[in-house]
Amino acid sequence: MTGAIWNLLLALAWVVLSGDFTGLNLVVGLVFGYIALLLIEPQVESLQGYPARIPRILGFIGFFIKELLMANLKVAFDILTPPGT
Repeated sequence: MTGAIWNLLLALAWVVLSGDFTGLNLVVGLVFGYIALLLIEPQVESLQGYPARIPRILGFIGFFIKELLMANLKVAFDILTPPGT
């Protein structure tokens, strides 16, 4: 959790220092913060394993959205097709 807090703080610092208070700029700050934490991870013990979590979380979100879409399509198909009697 420490890595996520540091990443958010670095992103907020990026937004404040750049002076552009938009969502896209916050995302850019999160990416730069992640890269910075990735580079200093070997030297900071509390960041051990943080860089590996982000790709796994993104993979899980993609898997979840795919399964949610497939389930909704299956329900829509079952509703729209007449039952075979």
